[in-house]
Amino acid sequence: MSPMEKPERSPAARLAATIGMYGSALGVFTCGWLAMQSSDWRVIVGLTVLAGVAGVAAQAFSKRRS
Repeated sequence: MSPMEKPERSPAARLAATIGMYGSALGVFTCGWLAMQSSDWRVIVGLTVLAGVAGVAAQAFSKRRS
């Protein structure tokens, strides 16, 4: 196999990556929504960090989809 060829992923692996990507995106949205409802800056910062982690996870899942 040449370095330019990508290995084929099974349909189950692609489905799991898609579900993980959409779940992580939902986590980013939920964290943002909860942060907007809060008035405590510690909760806002914590949710912002959590949203960042979920965003990184969504990015990793989206790379595994293809």
